[in-house]
Amino acid sequence: MEFMVVADDIASMNKMIDELKKGGNLKETTLAKAKKVLGAEIKHAHQFSGELTLDKLEIAIEKINNRRVTFDASKGILMNGVMIFLQGHLFSQNRQALEAEGRDMRQDVKEEILNDMVKTGVIMSLMSAEVMAHTIKIVGNVLPKTNIFTTMIPGCEKFIKVTGSTLALITILDGVMDIYKGGGYVKNGDTLDGFLVGAGGSLILLSGIINFVGALGIAVIPLSLALVAIAIAVIGVILVYMGSEAERWSPMEVWFNRCYFGMQKHPEKGQPYPLTAVGTSAALNDYFAYISGVYLALNYDSMDLELFADYFMYSQNDLDILDYTGGLHVHIKLPNFDAHSRYTCMVYLTDSEGQSAKVKIEKGKDDKNLNVTVSPNQCNYDLVRWVASKDYPIKSNINGTVVIDQKIAELFFKAKKVIGILHYWQGKDAKSPLRVEHIIN
Repeated sequence: MEFMVVADDIASMNKMIDELKKGGNLKETTLAKAKKVLGAEIKHAHQFSGELTLDKLEIAIEKINNRRVTFDASKGILMNGVMIFLQGHLFSQNRQALEAEGRDMRQDVKEEILNDMVKTGVIMSLMSAEVMAHTIKIVGNVLPKTNIFTTMIPGCEKFIKVTGSTLALITILDGVMDIYKGGGYVKNGDTLDGFLVGAGGSLILLSGIINFVGALGIAVIPLSLALVAIAIAVIGVILVYMGSEAERWSPMEVWFNRCYFGMQKHPEKGQPYPLTAVGTSAALNDYFAYISGVYLALNYDSMDLELFADYFMYSQNDLDILDYTGGLHVHIKLPNFDAHSRYTCMVYLTDSEGQSAKVKIEKGKDDKNLNVTVSPNQCNYDLVRWVASKDYPIKSNINGTVVIDQKIAELFFKAKKVIGILHYWQGKDAKSPLRVEHIIN
């Protein structure tokens, strides 16, 4: 009588054959090396010895299965552990950047870092949960048959599918966004960077698709293909990093790109200076502003809650605090400031309902104070609450560098648009000011 033992893959069958040979339960092959059974070609045909019982066969199969489960789980722990370390390093770098410069950081840069930190936190949480599930599978296979961990293994299998597919979807989304960004670069005339970013996004997308297929069990992904998927993703990230060089440009690099003799690519960083008297004036102004260190930044501080304190104190909806934007701060640095220097910063705000307002910040009665003047406006008091028009102390004036961190309002919802324009007359001989602007859309 002949019967078949079916394995999921050739490697598992080979291991089971070796296990049976060790126990002397397999004789030399006497059956055909290839046989068609129900249309399937049998690659391994062996004759069992007369002493082989069904119990022994089940034990051999169970040993091989346990080894495979342990190997797969160990592989999952190792790969997730490496990725958790890399994601943790990225999270730490972003956190250090926020701690060092977050208060003075421009809102667009701040939001980009915060979004990266949120995504990194989600990825690390999912990977940590996967590591725990894989660990339970290993412990459940090592301990005796009946234990609490073995009852948890079926749930772990389902959980790993969910976390694995979620991580793969995040990778797919990253790839799609990079492809879209690369297309934008090409549309703006930067073909090389667009190609690099688009190609990198395509590789990341392919890696995500492979992982998604493996996570859902649509197809068996061998270790070699899993490693290839990781290598593809790494290459994709490197290409995106190379093509996104403009996102790491310093202000002077942006200026050299925009000037007459520059590359004049990446218009999202600023349109080229026009070859006119006005364009030349703007180019010279920006150059001297950048090399002098004059700085202007607008951003929100979600922890700044003072003017809206009474609203939340009596609010009947505890979830309102989730919509609160925070204080709108103006950050200014004025190097080489002396008794004859002066400055004016105008901030124009359009709130979430489309109402407009403007605020003027200028030098106060002395070098230790500034004056804030809020112009009359129609902004809804429940959406925007302004600081009082009066003198406020500056943050610091050390070694001739004035640093200002001034709140001008608190916003319930983010404004549609905020424009800040700084004019700085440096010294008594300054006939025209240096001009710096920052816009939050």
